[in-house]
Amino acid sequence: MPNQDWLKNNALTLNMIKNLPDYKGKKRLIFASLKYVDDETCIKHHIEFAKIPY
Repeated sequence: MPNQDWLKNNALTLNMIKNLPDYKGKKRLIFASLKYVDDETCIKHHIEFAKIPY
């Protein structure tokens, strides 16, 4: 979601990953303030995590 306030207050969670659209062959880049899932889960769901600096 391209809203700065939303990004500051929402971490990457397993529920958020499960609500993503179906995988279509490209790696997904997720920007969030925190990540509450492990790297194995991100790899399994083709997610690359980028921490925002606030």
